[in-house]
Amino acid sequence: MITGQNEDVLRKQAHDLGADDYVTKPFTAQYLTGEVMEKLQAYLLLELRATSDYLTIEREKVEVLFKQVQDGVLLLYRQGKVFSANPMARQLLDLPEEIPTLGIRQVMKAFQFESHTPGVALENPLEKLDAQSTVSFTLLRENPKRLALYCQLSPISNQHNEIFGYMLVLHDGTSERLAETAHNRFLALINHKLHTPLQAIMTFPKLYLKGMFGPPDSKGKDFAEASARQSTALQNLIDEVIALTNIDPAMINRELLTVEKLVSQAKVLLPLPMKESGKVELDSSAGQMKFHGGTTLMTYAFRDLIENAFKFNGSSSTTVPRVDITGKEDEDFITLVFADNGPGIPAEDRERVFRRFYQVEKNVTAGQVPGAGLGLAMVKETIDAHGGRIWIEANGGASGTRFVISLPKASPAPRSV
Repeated sequence: MITGQNEDVLRKQAHDLGADDYVTKPFTAQYLTGEVMEKLQAYLLLELRATSDYLTIEREKVEVLFKQVQDGVLLLYRQGKVFSANPMARQLLDLPEEIPTLGIRQVMKAFQFESHTPGVALENPLEKLDAQSTVSFTLLRENPKRLALYCQLSPISNQHNEIFGYMLVLHDGTSERLAETAHNRFLALINHKLHTPLQAIMTFPKLYLKGMFGPPDSKGKDFAEASARQSTALQNLIDEVIALTNIDPAMINRELLTVEKLVSQAKVLLPLPMKESGKVELDSSAGQMKFHGGTTLMTYAFRDLIENAFKFNGSSSTTVPRVDITGKEDEDFITLVFADNGPGIPAEDRERVFRRFYQVEKNVTAGQVPGAGLGLAMVKETIDAHGGRIWIEANGGASGTRFVISLPKASPAPRSV
């Protein structure tokens, strides 16, 4: 405020309007400039202190989160130098508190790289830091102690979308690896130690029913048939458990398959009571759709979907169990819908039903349904191995369940010239 007067009321009015101070006439330009610069410096200093306080608070928040993350986190410059590590990362990798000169290759020199893509040889992303998006991989170390780290490497960009560093997240998967190894050994034991005696158990009822030990009486026949049914069910359960852990995408013998042929073969594999009581309707356009896949795996996947619909329709229901299969396709994918007329699956269970050994509560399915809860898990493993997806579509409160499968469409054969 520049004024030639000195009244307090006038100065107060000027302050109320936003003036910081005043100079009185007469004054020189140099004096006025000095007064303005002094006010600006005081204002900038105040703003700087406020910004500094804010940044300090934000930095402390980040540091607290950084320290409390349960996985290891390393922050890297673009050139590969480690400039920060949280306590879990230092513990996993035995790093010192101060790590100003360590490069990521030096930190990880004791680890061997393992790709997350089975059957595909990929370069260790830590050898050359040029990832433009998040990549996942595994690092393994045998000495001085076995350690398996599941890793995610993500670029860090500035406001101009320029990469200036990377964040490496390390999850200790050692116990999971050990559990997986033990799991596979256990399944191998089941395969070798149970199949042999089970075959002997299954043989005797068959021989008895064929009259190898004389004509079977009615009571003995009932016992033999019951024993044969239970032995077959046990063998099927063992086979399902083993098959569930041996789906390797790289080992699938892929052929050109049509939906119509798979559905036809799946119906043949259904238990006899389901063949007689259930109904499967395939839309003609969906039946002509084609994709590349393993015949046996996809046949059993289709059978399990149909069998699941029939089983969970409820034995007390007067409605004939029914599955309607429809489909659509675009340039890249075919989409199939298996819609049944059963009681439906509650929304909270629609993700869980694909877990191994999970079954929906019996009050939803009109009684406990026989089975180990492996059918839908097997279906999902199979669809995933073929590069597809499976999910349960919301049905708008209507009864029934709609399983949706999306699979890569078979490329058309090239035209001969």
